[in-house]
Amino acid sequence: MTAGSTRTGPSTTIWSPSSRVLLVAGAVLTLAGTGLLALRWALVPERTGFLALQAVSPLGGVLVGLGVAALLLARAWGPLAVALVPALAYAVLAAPTVLPDTVPPRPDDLVVLSTNLQYGRADPRRLIAAIDRLDADVVVLVEVTPGALERLDAAGLSGRYAHSMGQPGPRASGLVVRTRDPLRVVSPSYDPRTGTPYGLLRTNRGEVMLRGVHPAAPTSPDRWRSDLADLESWISRVARLDPEQPVVVAGDLNATYSHPPFRQAVAPLTDAARSAGKGWEPTWPQGRWYPPFAQIDHVLVRNVGVVDSGVVAIPDTDHRAVWARLRVG
Repeated sequence: MTAGSTRTGPSTTIWSPSSRVLLVAGAVLTLAGTGLLALRWALVPERTGFLALQAVSPLGGVLVGLGVAALLLARAWGPLAVALVPALAYAVLAAPTVLPDTVPPRPDDLVVLSTNLQYGRADPRRLIAAIDRLDADVVVLVEVTPGALERLDAAGLSGRYAHSMGQPGPRASGLVVRTRDPLRVVSPSYDPRTGTPYGLLRTNRGEVMLRGVHPAAPTSPDRWRSDLADLESWISRVARLDPEQPVVVAGDLNATYSHPPFRQAVAPLTDAARSAGKGWEPTWPQGRWYPPFAQIDHVLVRNVGVVDSGVVAIPDTDHRAVWARLRVG
């Protein structure tokens, strides 16, 4: 006989009301979490609502965990055994994001910071303060308007970074990359559809192919998939030209590792946050009554060591900034 229940015969168990509540809650939570898990590989037509559900699939691990706890308290051993299957699957998926694969810091590490300014609204002084605190060498500004860039330069951005590529634009169309080290621009213009510009950053440890990115949002699923496919082609082309070339791609990618097209597009690259073992650090949407739930801002690297990574809350924008400390050479 188990706690919370009474046995009336050799095969009949009568559950107490509290145990029945726990059993039902555990089953519902586990089913919901398993459904979110399945979305990671679902082969269905991509729609905005479906892509949003995929973005929150890491929350399924929390739901399954709560479901397992409820079933354990109910001592429902059969359902608990079933619930442990998706729990184990989530654990396997989470392991690469929480087990660090980093290198020791060095004085000449390259620090990259990327932030979406939300139509240029981000607080310029708080952003400059974050840049100074991290001592960033590269700053990728997404959705930077001409007015926003003027305010940032007035707050001290231009005095910190002598080199630039990209250009500001209205609303979400601007992208500017500022660097301390010399930058040889390969693609000088910014095409909002494909997420250029990119160029070769000349550090004292060697050249780095640097690209700022901002693919379309999933509110336009066809264009979103097309932009990610373009990024995939560019990554493959760079790898073919020089397999040893260090590469850094940073920006608002409007996609998470729960989205199959994103995983395919960036498969040759390493996400700095995952390599740093930071787990799930959602970056969007900031400033709502609920916390951020989608990790769509990234610093991605190849042939570059990761020392550390993190996020920074900047007021007046719906994105958290992301940063990474990297070792080149």
